[in-house]
Amino acid sequence: MAVEWIESWGHFRDFQDLEARYTLDGVGALTGSNIEILPTGGPPTTPAGVQSPRSPVPGCLRFKGVLGNPGETKVKFPVTSLSEQIVGFAFLWEGVNANQTRNDDTILYTRDDPGNQPQMTLELNFGFSTNIDAGRGYIRIKTSTNGVIVFDSEDDADDAGDPDFHALQYNRWYWIEFRVLVSDTVGQVELRVDGERWILVTNIDTKPGSVSTIDEISFNSNPEEPITSGGHGAIYRISDVWVVSPAGGGNETGFLFPAVVDVLYPSAEVVGEIDFTPSTGTDNSALVDETQQNYDTDYNEANVATNKDRLDTSLSVPESSFGRVNAVQVNAMVKDTLDLGTRTFRTVIFENLTEGVGPTQTLTESEYQAIFGLFEDNPDTSAAWLMADVEAAEIGYEIIT
Repeated sequence: MAVEWIESWGHFRDFQDLEARYTLDGVGALTGSNIEILPTGGPPTTPAGVQSPRSPVPGCLRFKGVLGNPGETKVKFPVTSLSEQIVGFAFLWEGVNANQTRNDDTILYTRDDPGNQPQMTLELNFGFSTNIDAGRGYIRIKTSTNGVIVFDSEDDADDAGDPDFHALQYNRWYWIEFRVLVSDTVGQVELRVDGERWILVTNIDTKPGSVSTIDEISFNSNPEEPITSGGHGAIYRISDVWVVSPAGGGNETGFLFPAVVDVLYPSAEVVGEIDFTPSTGTDNSALVDETQQNYDTDYNEANVATNKDRLDTSLSVPESSFGRVNAVQVNAMVKDTLDLGTRTFRTVIFENLTEGVGPTQTLTESEYQAIFGLFEDNPDTSAAWLMADVEAAEIGYEIIT
């Protein structure tokens, strides 16, 4: 498998800052009334199987908005073009806005981006003026080829006679993993909640167009019927996102539960390894340690190729608290102030004096953008990370051109 992408959302300051890294789209006014960033609104505890308390509590993305008739808010991100992908995320359902006229809301799509064709849809079907128990929601998986409901946990035959079926309750965090394999004839879809397989369907049509790959995943608020002013129905939070490319169709490789996304911040400079100039003071680490970005309030600046900063992080977690470290991602918010259109930049990580480098990315003129590098293996050992390695690692950033 390959871990492609990790996110906790909370380090973004507000709605506009999401656009530094993600594509946002919507019908009607797409503002902070639709999407809210909560810096510490993520899961306060870890799921079963991870004993350590989280430090710090992660942020989350909250869908809450006022949209229109009908409406949709989307946060989209590209993934490696493959026929199979797994997206995992923590999910909390806060409740229902009474202005909704239908009791379902799309929360996730997998898409063929070149043709903008959704392949599979993950929906929340919730109690609202129906015979579904109030305060409980049910997961629906639908094909996008003909709208067929592949799975509805309200009517799960495996749980017939169980009054709870496979239900989601208000104000409880769940860890959801959703796998899609795209094919006309041997397509697959699998859903796991808190590590338990709720559904595995094989040999179905998950290919609505001519492209057999998934190029984009999007989180959404998308009620399927017009709504009145005041809200969109389901109000929910998403955190701890990861995307994994499995090794092959149909196997279980790539399901990471019980995994969480912990966020570490710079705590000190590495002596002798600082090239950037701080906008104030003398400690570069203190200018990039915010839990949410403050942009031009304080920053580190340089203008010479190969200029690099190396920083320590503050982390001390008992090794026994985690079964494994799946990947480490180094993030930076960067802006080209010269408007030359040719500046490039990357993030870096050091472990035992061995450097790992993220992809070189071209900077946007006069606008902040999110630059990241994901390191699935320890660059020093070329093996999986140990917690002790992560504690000892140094992170940084570098101008390339």
